[in-house]
Amino acid sequence: MLSEKAMLVELVIRQCAFRKLDKQVSQEVNWDKKADSGAARVNKSILKKEVTKDIQKVSNSIRTYHYKMTMPYNDGGQRILPIGNHAAYTKEINKLQQEFRDAVDTLLQNYSKAKEEAKGFLGALYKEEDYPDIDIIADKFAVKISFSPVPDINTLDKLAGISPDDVEFIKKQVKEMEKIRTENAMKDLWERLHTAVSSMAKNLGQKDKIFRNSLIDNLVGLTDLLPVMNVTGDPNLEKMRKEVEAKLCSYDAKELRENKQARKEVSEKATEIADAMSIYF
Repeated sequence: MLSEKAMLVELVIRQCAFRKLDKQVSQEVNWDKKADSGAARVNKSILKKEVTKDIQKVSNSIRTYHYKMTMPYNDGGQRILPIGNHAAYTKEINKLQQEFRDAVDTLLQNYSKAKEEAKGFLGALYKEEDYPDIDIIADKFAVKISFSPVPDINTLDKLAGISPDDVEFIKKQVKEMEKIRTENAMKDLWERLHTAVSSMAKNLGQKDKIFRNSLIDNLVGLTDLLPVMNVTGDPNLEKMRKEVEAKLCSYDAKELRENKQARKEVSEKATEIADAMSIYF
């Protein structure tokens, strides 16, 4: 059962957009262009993008890591976190959360200076009332991680006030939904592996095409991660993972740039494996 091998985790990142609708200028534009009221809405950036650059960078890193270590579960934002990933996930997320807080603290320290700079690039569009107090700004930034268990159908037997027939009906629904969600999670792993292998085949297959070290490093990292992510113990996925590891991960990026024959062989093997993989999802 999935409830014995994984938990659910939800990530919420809040940020202040530092954009403001200027009703006065919107009205002036509509009036000047003889347009109906509300036809044009002027939204302005009240701070330079550089002010939130570091916050945005850390936010992207958090999302990337979160999606890397988890699998889809439902449309509400919850994702499947295998038990074997929990320790590494928690450690890295805690580190990234601290980086996020540090970046927010830097913004708050420079908030007054950023407002002064805004007077220069906004010109007559600058309005002091557009800028919230620093305490309000601080509350607009947050990274929240919520863990919860995967629903266990066995706990439904303890529901009070529901007939046995209704309990069995609910159990059946929960079981069917878990099956669909587990299948979708495993499909996500197959798609990740297929995408990484296909990317390698495409990039290495184009003679003299420049490729980044991440092309190789990402595939190596994925083959290391898949044994823990494979919550159903899918033997076909494990077999394919081992084949990818043996045939595509034996050279590093530097070797593939310098050894043209090795590059050609790895590209051909990647193409073959990607084609063979397509039947599984």
